[in-house]
Amino acid sequence: MSMTRSTIRRFAQPAFTLLELLVVVAIIVIALGLMVPSYGRLIESANYASAVNLVTATLGNARAHAIQSGQHTAVAFLFDVETERSTIVVLEQLNSQGGTLTTAGSGAYASVMRPIPGSVPEELPPGTGVYALAFTHVGTTVAEQRLDSELWHWYAGERIFHRNTDILPWIFPRNDPLNFTPRLKGRDGAFVDPWAALDGGTADLSPDDARDAVRHANSFCILFSPDGSVVTGAPIRGEETLDLYIEYEDERTGLSNAQLRSVDNNRTFDPEKPRNPSDPRGTANAEIRLRAANMLAVVDINRLKTESGFNQPWFQRPELSRAPVSDQTVLSNANVNAISAWIDDNAEIVAFNRYTGSVIKKQQQ
Repeated sequence: MSMTRSTIRRFAQPAFTLLELLVVVAIIVIALGLMVPSYGRLIESANYASAVNLVTATLGNARAHAIQSGQHTAVAFLFDVETERSTIVVLEQLNSQGGTLTTAGSGAYASVMRPIPGSVPEELPPGTGVYALAFTHVGTTVAEQRLDSELWHWYAGERIFHRNTDILPWIFPRNDPLNFTPRLKGRDGAFVDPWAALDGGTADLSPDDARDAVRHANSFCILFSPDGSVVTGAPIRGEETLDLYIEYEDERTGLSNAQLRSVDNNRTFDPEKPRNPSDPRGTANAEIRLRAANMLAVVDINRLKTESGFNQPWFQRPELSRAPVSDQTVLSNANVNAISAWIDDNAEIVAFNRYTGSVIKKQQQ
């Protein structure tokens, strides 16, 4: 049976040419190229908003706990140098007797804080962090900045002297001992674990350097009193002290007296001591010195990196900084000033009513 002309015309529909297909593919690729950065910025914006909400909600919960429990309660901010992630920990005062910060075991008293039983640390979304502004820095002379012969005060020297004026910059959590480890990476390219060095488990870091690194771990917190107001110190032994430290309580049943003397003492800031003598590497003693901050800044770390040009802004410190330095530490007043100026203009600032402790926020620009 032969086909008619109309049948042939029906089957002979025009098809796409190769050039037309290439044009369509090119349009799709260009559209995806325009959409992917926008999608990435959308994710970053959502992460930043989540970080602001998490910080303010945690502060509100901590204030409520202080009022309900009648105990001083703190919200501490931590940062992991290796993973570049920020964590929030809610703490309560362990007792009214306090502990001591010095290596000698006396003379520099501090309020002992512990994580609230049953609470879980909260991790901020990727690419976000928290800076603080604190007015409790120690004096400018070297003598005033010493706790004892081997230990500097909290954030000693974290100030900039300019034209006869002391400028207090925004400070970042330095709880991670890697901030103070002379060689951040070993011969294999991996980060050196200071606790492993204290246990004699690595040749890449001396025990003395490891001890200095863990003893200089410090950060900041927002401290609420039992009446809900924000304060700078907590009472111990009938007096108010500015210094605090985090104490992680240990399970000590079954330990001999000799073993108890060799491990962490919950009345002493001693992060160089293992929490468990039978497994020192597996139970690192992450004690951290704290002082109360006055204001916080929730920061989009990725934006700060891109717009300031500092790939690791947490390693930027003022020239007078007294703590040990790592190989990546940069002592520069100009760099610290630039970061602080960026935070002033771009971060969401969290301040507090001095009488009630309620949050006052300055919106991100």
